[in-house]
Amino acid sequence: MLKGAVAKRYAQALFDVGKEQGLLDQFLGDLNYLSQIVAHPALARTMENPKIPFSTKSDLVRRFLGDRSPYFLSFVDMVISKERVSVADGIRDSYQRLLNSDRGIAVAKVTTAVPLEEDDKERLAQRLSEITGKNVTLELNVDPAILGGLVVRIGDRVIDGSVISKLKALRAELAGA
Repeated sequence: MLKGAVAKRYAQALFDVGKEQGLLDQFLGDLNYLSQIVAHPALARTMENPKIPFSTKSDLVRRFLGDRSPYFLSFVDMVISKERVSVADGIRDSYQRLLNSDRGIAVAKVTTAVPLEEDDKERLAQRLSEITGKNVTLELNVDPAILGGLVVRIGDRVIDGSVISKLKALRAELAGA
């Protein structure tokens, strides 16, 4: 099974428990912390070593995690026992998407040729909110290679209003003429 699909399944399971128990935000913080600690090279090597028993791995991670919800600790034990610690970042990212979707939030990844002014950011977020019907938060990236305009990615949707794409379309049209 692909890592992305695995991460989604684990995230969905934790999300369901979090929603039922009213621990959605707490679990997001816990997942962020888990991702940080398992990213440490020494801990990652320990988690990947098949000679180290599950109980040792679990005790080690639990020491780092400290006092967490028993639901989250059981979840971590399951992840460790199934040798899925390497997908902790993917689980966190999938969980964040589920949480955003549940709360009616869409994340728009916006690429512009130059940094946007604050009022432009607000207008863009408002317009994208109207288009999607969700509250939109912007993740901004500057890439001078697009020459001008902007490229917006919201989930699987792409709105390409960059100058470079318009030039490429014009070139293709002229070549076909």
